[in-house]
Amino acid sequence: MDFSPYDLDAPFPELGDFGRNGWESTTDRIKEVGKQEKLTLREMALRSTTPRHEFIGTPCQVADSMQRWFENDAADGFMLVPRSYLKDSMTL
Repeated sequence: MDFSPYDLDAPFPELGDFGRNGWESTTDRIKEVGKQEKLTLREMALRSTTPRHEFIGTPCQVADSMQRWFENDAADGFMLVPRSYLKDSMTL
């Protein structure tokens, strides 16, 4: 969805059918929380994209930690969101 027509710092807007093509329950929850907690689009975006846990270490340590989470039913998958500093610290 293109959010450019919206003021990111204004009260949470009415987003209409946003999310109807997929991720419907997630987008319904985002809209509900945004309205209930009187968040702006910017605040909701920051809350929604803030990682809940960071795996830090060598590639082997990170893989082992993720495997432990998975095997202990703490996660059923992972969304990897690389930080901008990775490009400076990694050789691809």
